[in-house]
Amino acid sequence: FQCCQLLKSLGLSFNRIETLNDSTFIRLSKLKTLDLRANKLKKLSKGLFMDLTDLSELSLDENPLGDQDWSSLFPCSNNIKELSLARIGATQLRKEAFKSIGQLRILRLNNNRIRRIEKDSFEHLKNLENLALIQNQIEFVHQNAFEEENLLISIDLSHNRIEKVDFLHKLLKLKSLNLEDNKIIHLNDCLNKLEHLNQLNLSKNFITKLENASLRFGCLLKHLALNDNKLKRIESGAFESLFALESLNLENNELESIDANLFSKLHRLERLNISNNPIETIALRDMKTLFSIEMSSLKLRSLKSNMFTNLPALNSLNLQDCLIESIDDDEIIDNQTIHMESLNLSNNKLKKINLKAFRHLKKIDNLDLSQNELESLDESFLLNFNGLKCLSLSKNPKMANYLTRQDLIDANCAVELKMATLSLAFVGFESLGSGFFKCFVNLEKLDLTGNRLRKLRKEWFDDLTNLDELYLSDNLLEAIDAVDLSSLKRLTNLEIKRNKLDLVDSRIFCALSRLRTFSAAENQIRSVVEASFSEQTVIMNESQMIDLDLSQNRFESMSEIRKLTRSLLRLQSLNLNENQIESIDADDFDRIHVLKMLKMNKNKLVRMRLEGLSDLDH
Repeated sequence: FQCCQLLKSLGLSFNRIETLNDSTFIRLSKLKTLDLRANKLKKLSKGLFMDLTDLSELSLDENPLGDQDWSSLFPCSNNIKELSLARIGATQLRKEAFKSIGQLRILRLNNNRIRRIEKDSFEHLKNLENLALIQNQIEFVHQNAFEEENLLISIDLSHNRIEKVDFLHKLLKLKSLNLEDNKIIHLNDCLNKLEHLNQLNLSKNFITKLENASLRFGCLLKHLALNDNKLKRIESGAFESLFALESLNLENNELESIDANLFSKLHRLERLNISNNPIETIALRDMKTLFSIEMSSLKLRSLKSNMFTNLPALNSLNLQDCLIESIDDDEIIDNQTIHMESLNLSNNKLKKINLKAFRHLKKIDNLDLSQNELESLDESFLLNFNGLKCLSLSKNPKMANYLTRQDLIDANCAVELKMATLSLAFVGFESLGSGFFKCFVNLEKLDLTGNRLRKLRKEWFDDLTNLDELYLSDNLLEAIDAVDLSSLKRLTNLEIKRNKLDLVDSRIFCALSRLRTFSAAENQIRSVVEASFSEQTVIMNESQMIDLDLSQNRFESMSEIRKLTRSLLRLQSLNLNENQIESIDADDFDRIHVLKMLKMNKNKLVRMRLEGLSDLDH
């Protein structure tokens, strides 16, 4: 590189370099960044980087270098600020190894085999600000491992085997500390000197309790993760000094109850996660900044009156899988909590929904009631939630009879809902009444998967002129007539997998010219109804189809496939896996000039000629 004396950045990563001699980087005094990752370097000679007086960033990751004297590689007056030594097989931290690179600001030693951090290990790195020792085997950190006068603002010791944290008391400028996935059992008061800490991750440890004195330091702490521990008890004053806390994660612990005053001082808390704890009762009150509550997989069994009061900023509440069987007749959510947009009550044991309990939720956009035991809804349900954009009633197997009552359909005909997404999968439909979707004129996505529909009728879909996605998989459909779906002019995605289809009608691509993806996989299709010449002309000129999936059917010949594809000039992906096709020829795709992906695994191919398909990617 002697002729490249003006080089400022040099990338040599992912090669097979085994040795570098003393003259390799001679005269590159202007070089600032050098990347030698993922080579086969085993040893670096002394003075290798002596001419690189302006070098500030060096990466030696993924080289089998082991333990080296890093100081001997650089000139005394070096400018190295960032050094990355991940996956090099290092087993120890020797303070003398860093003696001459005291200007270092960032040091990464991730994914090595270091077991101990001894006293004064960073004695010569007085300017170090960011230290990462992720995924080593560290079991011991000496309580005086860090100097009194250090500048460290970020330390990541995650994925190690650390049990004690008594080494933290000198890290007075620390802002970010990650101790995730260690073996910490107890928090002593050594954390209380970290007055500038902004982020603390203690997740995936073995902490069993939080005492009032455990987190006294945290007047600037914004993010605290305590998820995936063994917490059984949190004293009522444990969080009272965390005035700036914005997010708190207590998910996946062993908490059976939470003190009513535990969160009372968290005046800036925006996100709270207490999911997957054996909590049976809880009430959240007077938390004016709380935006999101995750409390799935609790053991609530019922929703009590005034469980959520004076939470004016609350936007999202997740109560999924909480064994809820009943909801009190009185208000669960008070009139101060009026801005909620998302409520998840899925996977519970609800038999009915009491509208009075949620009567203040006029702005709710997303309501998930799937996987319950609902048999009916209040007759004014749609009127009460007329601003809903997304509703799921899926996997309530007793809802079909109620939803198809003609008097209910007629009563709602005058209402025009804003709803864009409706999921009615696995509710037991055998048919849909006339005008069923009359009030769903704004619907963009409809999921009817897993019902018992045998035939589609045009009048079911006449009002769904804005529909973009339709899911009909796992029904009992024996045929799809293009006429039945002809009202769905804006449809772009149609899925009818795992039905009983034995043929497919190519005229569907004439009726649905905006269709881009069509999947009829896992049926019994053998043949294709061919479109007329005039219909084929329309398809060639207007069809937007790019992805066609006919896998796991019973096609025997490409001649049937051609009846579909000869007009789909924009087709890019064709999946014919697991059919019974014996031969293919380039002429089978003569009109599909933009085909990028063709899948024909597990057929019965004995002859194949594809000379003309030069544009195929896969």
